[in-house]
Amino acid sequence: VTIDDLKKSIFHQLEVFTDHCSNNELKFNFIKPHGALYHDMMNKKDIMDTLASIVMKINPKLSLIVPAGHEEYISDYTNEINFYREVFADRLYMGVNLVKRSKKGSVFDSPEKIVNQYKFFKCLNDYPIDTICFHGDNFASVQALQELSKC
Repeated sequence: VTIDDLKKSIFHQLEVFTDHCSNNELKFNFIKPHGALYHDMMNKKDIMDTLASIVMKINPKLSLIVPAGHEEYISDYTNEINFYREVFADRLYMGVNLVKRSKKGSVFDSPEKIVNQYKFFKCLNDYPIDTICFHGDNFASVQALQELSKC
C-alpha cells in the first residue's frame, strides 16, 4: 500500500465514522491504529506523518494512541496533537518493546501475571503511561479484570 493510498483509506474510514457518530449524537476521543499499522507508525516516519496529518485535519482534539516509552517517535507532533501512551497488561515486553505474538509466552495466559504487570505499570515512573490495555479476546485478561475490580 502506498502512503497516498493509506492516507485516502484512513481518511475515508474516519470520515464515515465521524459522520456516523455525528448522526447518532455520539463522540469519539481517540484513534488507535491496529496490528501492523500500530507497529509501523512507530517504525516508519512517513506513516506517523500520515496519521498525525489525518488527526490534525479530522479533529486536532482527537488523541492518537501510541506505544508508551517511545517519546522520540512522537516528539515532532506533541505540539499539534494529543497522544495516549499505551501499554498492554497481558503482553510480554523486552524493555519498552512488545515481544512478537509469535514468540511463545508473549501473550500472558495467567491472570496473576496480568494483574502483576498491571500493578507494575501503575507504579512505573520511567515514562508516561496514559492507558493500559487488556485484550478482551484473552480469557486470562478478563479474569484479571474481574480480580482487579474487587480492589
